[in-house]
Amino acid sequence: MDDLWRGVPEFPQFKDLTLEDKSLFDQLFTQFPPVISEFTFTNLFIWRQCYQTKISRLQNFLCLLSDRGEDSFFFPPIGEGDVIKCYQTLLQYLVSKATFGKIARVPEAVVAQINWKLKGMKAELDRGQCDYVYLAQDLIELKGRKYHRKRNHIKQFQEKYSYQYLPLSPEWIPQCLQLEAAWCDLRHCEASPGLFNESLAIKEAFTHFKELGVNPVRNSSEALNSAGIIAKSNPTAEQGGIISNGVKGGIIVINGKVEAFTLGELLSPETVVIHIEKANPGYEGLYPTIHQAFLEHHWTGYTYVNREQDLGEEGLRKAKESYFPHHLVNKYTIRLE
Repeated sequence: MDDLWRGVPEFPQFKDLTLEDKSLFDQLFTQFPPVISEFTFTNLFIWRQCYQTKISRLQNFLCLLSDRGEDSFFFPPIGEGDVIKCYQTLLQYLVSKATFGKIARVPEAVVAQINWKLKGMKAELDRGQCDYVYLAQDLIELKGRKYHRKRNHIKQFQEKYSYQYLPLSPEWIPQCLQLEAAWCDLRHCEASPGLFNESLAIKEAFTHFKELGVNPVRNSSEALNSAGIIAKSNPTAEQGGIISNGVKGGIIVINGKVEAFTLGELLSPETVVIHIEKANPGYEGLYPTIHQAFLEHHWTGYTYVNREQDLGEEGLRKAKESYFPHHLVNKYTIRLE
């Protein structure tokens, strides 16, 4: 473990997050299974340009800084030790840099353990960043009246189109990128910072798909057994020759052309997180079809599916609520009083 820390500077020095840091994150996330959707290496890496992510070591904590001037913030530190002192140090650092000073996306499980006011800090719920978590079996089976419309959309799609669902492999990535470009042209991504950054993240995910699909910690049978991260369905998914418990993808092909793609991975031993899902809007029912197929083909046996946050967007909130979440992972922002 000490070898993995060697490239990480001591606080308050920082370095840019790079692909070479993956082994350290894989080890830490196995040791400290996360609950927030941000905390997979894949997610942090593909969004690093948007967040200008830098890392540092403060005692036994790995600290992640989003270095964006006045809008800078820290993600929750990863590790163990004096949590209060760590949070105070990080917040004081930000204030010294003339920023608003906050630690964002802090899960409720951490917030509930501490009397923040007594320690000179305050915690505020960030509803737009709360993750939607579903029972995996509900999303695979879509049973009952509440999922009637979803089943109908899938049935209509299946009756209308001849299609294939396939695990994503490298030869399909150029077509996935073409679909993303066409989707962005339709939605004018260049005019929306959020969609533009998402497009950059998707390109990063596909560019580094092979490397992100390898998880040396979770692919080790010993590590899997000791950490309890044994895939409960098929523990080996082939991605261009890689046997992986890292990021996986799925596509739907119609007439030889990729019309939908999705990417996801394990967040914790019992939870899968879906990072990306895109479909050609010209095919009605394509979104719920790939949504169900990806879970059914790769993630049966897991308890939960985390489908990330709604960012405070009403349309996105309605879409996520339409699948009837089991619970939300509430996230808070911590500031100095």
